[in-house]
Amino acid sequence: DGDGSTELTLLQEGNGNTAIVLQREVSTAEQSRASIFQQGNGNSTILTQNGSDNAAKLEQLGDDNTMTAAQLDSGNRLEWSQNGNGLADLQITQQGGSNLQVTQGTG
Repeated sequence: DGDGSTELTLLQEGNGNTAIVLQREVSTAEQSRASIFQQGNGNSTILTQNGSDNAAKLEQLGDDNTMTAAQLDSGNRLEWSQNGNGLADLQITQQGGSNLQVTQGTG
């Protein structure tokens, strides 16, 4: 949260898995970037990016999978990849410019 670029890289493996992330920028010149990878078991990702230039790569492999992503403001880019059992019902919100790539599969 603040006036400056933010960048998050998160890797989780096994069992309960949960990630709740809020990135917020107040300057129109700054960027928020997130890369979240979860492998195996419970999985859950909730990501909100609120700023001028947002980018996220979300990936889940295996088991129960749930993802929600919201990108608010002008420059939004989202890569969403899931492979597993539960998958998600594509809870995606983008306001402003939007680029979106979604991949889902089982097995």
